[in-house]
Amino acid sequence: MPNARNRYYLLVLLLSVAAGIWYANTRRFGHDWGDDFSQYIHHAQNIATGQPYKAIGHILNPDCQISPEVYPPLFPLLLAPVVTAVGPWDLAALKLVGIGCLMATLLVWGWSLTQEARAEQLPPTEWPTHLLPLLGLLAVCPTVWELKDNVLSDVPYLLMQTIALAAIGAFRGRRAATTGRRLGAAIGLGVALWLPYGCRTTGFVLVGAFALETVWRHRRNLLGARLEALALGVTVALVLLQGVYLDSHDSGYTKQLLTYFSLDQIKTNALLYWNLAIRYWGEQPGLGSDGYRILGTAAALLVLLGWVRRWREGAVRTEEIYFLGYLLIVILWPMPQGERFLLPLLPLALLYGWRGARHLPGGWGQYVPTAIASVLLLTGVSAIGRAKPIAWQIDTADTHTVFRWIKWQPSDIVFLAPKPRALSLYTEHRAMAPCSVTDSVVIKTALAYSHARYLLTGPDPNLYLPKTARVVLQTPSLLIIDYQAPPPR
Repeated sequence: MPNARNRYYLLVLLLSVAAGIWYANTRRFGHDWGDDFSQYIHHAQNIATGQPYKAIGHILNPDCQISPEVYPPLFPLLLAPVVTAVGPWDLAALKLVGIGCLMATLLVWGWSLTQEARAEQLPPTEWPTHLLPLLGLLAVCPTVWELKDNVLSDVPYLLMQTIALAAIGAFRGRRAATTGRRLGAAIGLGVALWLPYGCRTTGFVLVGAFALETVWRHRRNLLGARLEALALGVTVALVLLQGVYLDSHDSGYTKQLLTYFSLDQIKTNALLYWNLAIRYWGEQPGLGSDGYRILGTAAALLVLLGWVRRWREGAVRTEEIYFLGYLLIVILWPMPQGERFLLPLLPLALLYGWRGARHLPGGWGQYVPTAIASVLLLTGVSAIGRAKPIAWQIDTADTHTVFRWIKWQPSDIVFLAPKPRALSLYTEHRAMAPCSVTDSVVIKTALAYSHARYLLTGPDPNLYLPKTARVVLQTPSLLIIDYQAPPPR
C-alpha cells in the first residue's frame, strides 16, 4: 500500500509540473485593458519599495466607484518579488505567479482528494484511476487556461481556498496528540482559514462556513469546541491586523451592493451564471444551445446528487456550507464578474459530480465518471486549441506613446480616465474614472471634484468636447483632451 500511495503522489507531482510547463509555454502576449490587475501590481510595487500600501494614485469617484480603495494584501505580497525583479511592465513574468499558484493548487488538492477516496473506501491502488481525472479536468479547463493570462487574484484565491479546506479536513480527521500539538494544529488552522480572506474578501464565506460546522458539531457541548474557537480566534486576529495594515475606511463593496442590488439583477445573474457554467469548457462547434442545456442539466444533477449525499450522510461539513454560501454570493452580487467568479466552485463541483456519478443506480456508476471525464478533457483541449490572441491590449505602441506623454507632464497634473488605476501605475500621475465621457454635466462634476485637467479615453463620436477644450494627443486607439486649454490666439 505505501508503494501505491507513493506512486499516486508521484503522478500528482508529474501532472502539476506538466500543467505548469504547458501553461508557461502557452502564455499569450500582453494583457487586456482591464484595471484590476493594475491595482494589484501597484500594491505589490508599494510593498516592494516600502511605500504606503494604499498610495496608488487612484482618486475614488463618489458617484460611481469602480473598485475599493485597497485590495487584500496576499496576492500583491506574492507579486512583490517579481515586480522588484522585472518591474510592472513585464507582464509575462508576472503571469508566472498565477501559474505557480495553479501548480500548487493541483498538489494540495491531489493530497486532499485522498481523504475523499478513503471516505469512499477506495484502496490506494485505485486512486490514480479515480482522482487524477479530476485534477486533469481542472488543469485543462479552458476558463482556467484563459485566466493564466490575467494578473488577477482568481487562481491565487483558488490555491488559498484549497489550502484552507485541506487544513480543515486534516484538522477534522486528527488523531489524539499531545496538548502542544493540538494547540499548534489549531493555530495553523486559524492561519489557513485567513488565507482566502487575505487574498479576496469573499474568503469570509469560508470562515463563516467553518464556524457553522463547529457550532453544529458541538451543539450539545460547545465547550468541546475549544480548539476550533482558538482557530477562529487566530483568524479574527489576522483579519483585524490586515485591516490595520490596509488602513482603509472605504466602503466600496457595501456601496456597490446597496446601490445596484435588485431582484431583477438577481434573476439576470442566475441566468447569466447558468449559461456560463454550462459552457465552462468552452464553445464547441456544432453543439447548439439545446445541446449545452441538456449537458449542463445532466452535469448539474450529478453535482446536486453528490452534494445532497454529503448532507444525507449526517455530517454537516464546511465544504458543503461554503459551496452553497459562495454560490449565493455569486448570484446576489449586483456587479457580474463573468466566468472567473465561478472558479472557486469548480473543484468542489467536480468532486460532487464524481461522487454523484459513482452512486448512480445499476452499473452506471462504474462507467459514467470515466465517460464524462473523457468528454470534458477532449472538449477542453479542443477549446484551448481554438483560443485567439488577447484583444484590446494594454501593451501596445499607442499606449506607450500616450503614457510617455503623460509622464512628461508635471507630477501634480491630475487625469480623468475610464481606467485610472492603469494610468496611475504606469505614469505616476493621480487619476479618477468619470461616470461618463459623453455627458457634459458628469464631466464637469468629475473635473471639479478631482481637479483634473486632462481626459484620456478612446475615440468616441459623442465625446464631450466644448469649444474651450482641445485634443492635445491622438493615436489610432487613444486620445487626450485638455479641458483647460488656453484660448486660441
